[in-house]
This record gives sequence, structure tokens and C-alpha cells, in this order.
Amino acid sequence: MSHSVPGLTVLYGSVLDLTIATRDLRILIDEWHGWQMLVSERAMSSAPGRAKLYLVKGAIRNRAPLMGDEHDRAQEQYERWHLRDAESLGEIIDIPGTIAYRQGRVMRIGYRSDKWTRRGKHRDYDHDFTEDGHRPPWLYTNTRNIERARAAVIVGGDMAITEGGID
Repeated sequence: MSHSVPGLTVLYGSVLDLTIATRDLRILIDEWHGWQMLVSERAMSSAPGRAKLYLVKGAIRNRAPLMGDEHDRAQEQYERWHLRDAESLGEIIDIPGTIAYRQGRVMRIGYRSDKWTRRGKHRDYDHDFTEDGHRPPWLYTNTRNIERARAAVIVGGDMAITEGGID
């Protein structure tokens, strides 16, 4: 299965760490500080198991404002997650085109976000994908060697994205 980061995404926060389970072991990945956690502008309307979290390593640069429906959907998504207006648009530079290497099931993710607070006041969150007997999603990366990855996607299982966070 192959994935790619869509052209229009919404910044949800920064990745702190995540734990994946492979066939043989559990791996804590805590070197992903500074990675951005993104979703498409349609994430909250995706059915459980179809929502995707995109994790990317890259610099964000300012971008000219988008117009029309795409801009409206992205701004609405941001406002539903953060409970405030979007301030600016940006783009992540140099994202790998294909994310196709399945690494394992994501058991938990730690992330930092300024959702539900004033802009710039960040809080750390920890989400366990196995809570309440849920099936955890899969982690795919752009390289076989997870240590060299620059882009990843979390998808599947029972994961959903809601105003209340990652379910």
C-alpha cells in the first residue's frame, strides 16, 4: 500500500515520540522531536480507520494564501481542532513523494500542540491507540530503514480524528 502527503494539510502539532509494535518487538522512537504532525483538510469527516496522520520532517515556509473551497476546508479543520482562527498558511519543503514501507502497528504517540489554548502555549499529549480494546493503526514510512525516514503516515485500525483529538 502506498501513501503520499496531500498538497493541502493542517498542522496539528509536533511529534514527541511514538511506540510501534512489530512482529517481534516493540520499538520506542523518541528521535522524532521536531517532526510535524499534519492531517488533510478532510480528516475529521473521515470514517474511523480511514483518517490519516502525516508525520513529516522538514522546514515550513510561508505560502501565498489559497482561495476557494480548499482554503475554506483547511481553515475550518484548523479552527475545529484549535478552537481559534488560522493565522497563516505555510508549506513544508521537500516532502518525499511515496510512503510505502509498513513498519508496524502504532501503539501510542506523544505530541505537542497548542490546541484549545492561546496561540503559542503548548501542551504535551499522549495517545494510546489500544485504549478500550481499539485496534491500533499502522505506521508507513518513506524508507525501509525507519531511522532514515523523512515522512510517515499513521492509518487504519480504529483511529479517528475528532474535535476532541485523536480517537
